[in-house]
Amino acid sequence: MDIRLDNLSALAGHGLRLQPVVLRSLIGAGYHQLGDLCWTSDYELRKLFYVGRKTARHIRTAIRQLQTRPLEPAHSGNSGHEERGM
Repeated sequence: MDIRLDNLSALAGHGLRLQPVVLRSLIGAGYHQLGDLCWTSDYELRKLFYVGRKTARHIRTAIRQLQTRPLEPAHSGNSGHEERGM
């Protein structure tokens, strides 16, 4: 998960929308990529400014979904159906 937290279009493309103040808090704490948050506990996230239970849960859910599905933007035009050749 090499999605940079300062790249708003990439985050939005994968369905992760965070307030700018939350992103500044995460980047200020040393988290620069979404992959950096994989091993961070909810408690550590909630200790940051402007990160509450709902925001931590939103981040966790987005990370879990990105780990279970292939890493491609939601707006890529591929609706999940593969082309069938004859």
